[in-house]
Amino acid sequence: MRWSACLEWDGTRDMAGNSRSLNPLDLIFDVRVSKYKYVVRSLLLADLWWVLAVLGLLTLKPAMPVDYRAAGSLTSLFATVLLLPLVENAIYIFLVDLVAGRSRARIRISVVAALVATLLHAIYSTEAVFLFGSYFIFAAVYLAWREDDRSFGFWFGVMLHAMFNIPAAAIAFLG
Repeated sequence: MRWSACLEWDGTRDMAGNSRSLNPLDLIFDVRVSKYKYVVRSLLLADLWWVLAVLGLLTLKPAMPVDYRAAGSLTSLFATVLLLPLVENAIYIFLVDLVAGRSRARIRISVVAALVATLLHAIYSTEAVFLFGSYFIFAAVYLAWREDDRSFGFWFGVMLHAMFNIPAAAIAFLG
């Protein structure tokens, strides 16, 4: 299968038949494609965000000294990669639903929910940009599937959250 087939988007026209420009955010919110294509293109967009955010963080906050004697435990690795994404996503989805109410303005809802989550989660201001983008993606995925398959939106968000936690958890574990 061609990668471009996973990125195809049929929504280049609005309801009136007028041409629309392709907005990358539309790819996250469009659920008219198969779940396989949705997952592949969402992972590609999330990975792109992750790479840009990490490069930005490395530019803003050069490597910190690492204490190699303080390697993490299997318990902290398990918690960071599996347990925390599940619990945090459940709480975050509750926040998204509170912000959303009955509104259909998914981009605006994603921005507000991501902003609130970032303010509650960011310890350092340099982390805020990375966290905001990540929480925006989690909200967008959930909101895209909220009406059609809420469970899929939740679990896909958990998986993305775990994916974003893996590098830091691996570094902490390996020390």
